[in-house]
Amino acid sequence: MSRDRALLHPELQTALIGLEAACAVRGLRMLITDGFRTQSEQNALYAQGRTAPGNIVTNARYPKSAHNWGVAVDFCQNVPGHEYDNPAFFRQVGELARDFGFTWGGDWRTPDRPHLEFRKFMPDSSTAWLETTYGTPEAFRGTWTDEEEELVTTKEELMRVAGTGDSPSDWAREAARWAKEAGLISGDGQGNYGWQQPISREAVAVILYRFAEQMGLR
Repeated sequence: MSRDRALLHPELQTALIGLEAACAVRGLRMLITDGFRTQSEQNALYAQGRTAPGNIVTNARYPKSAHNWGVAVDFCQNVPGHEYDNPAFFRQVGELARDFGFTWGGDWRTPDRPHLEFRKFMPDSSTAWLETTYGTPEAFRGTWTDEEEELVTTKEELMRVAGTGDSPSDWAREAARWAKEAGLISGDGQGNYGWQQPISREAVAVILYRFAEQMGLR
């Protein structure tokens, strides 16, 4: 198993950056644990609990796993000793992942909470469409390009277009507009205000300082 993102489909790589940014601004510590799997790796996993020691961990032989096609990842909570014991964490990440084009394994009849796969290439949560369209994972990989036009590739831009940090919630919209117009919050100079991002104590101090100046309190 590999955590090398270069082995994943370019569109999934981009979506993953956006998902991780969305998780970060919500305090969700997401860690990718598995991505692309080779034929030998997949078949070794399938043998586990059957013809090899250990518990059964997959029902998919090669190339029946989304991992073999580079369109799936597994993840955990990046908290040592508590990687898999927080159902709420997996549910929150899974809900966010849907907005970035992923299917979450936690929604399945037999849940696989640490699993995400790219819905565009797995429309029915099986490799049937990929096999019919491309035949083999190798042929599918041959269609990939390093640059996908219309794909956003930086974390900052993904955060902007996904609304993960720069759009105020409905309940705060009027207050955000007032604070912006009053000069209490000035953003980063490039039109980004990070409305839903965490705020430091020094930033709070600056906002209070500006407010005190406007009120003639200093």
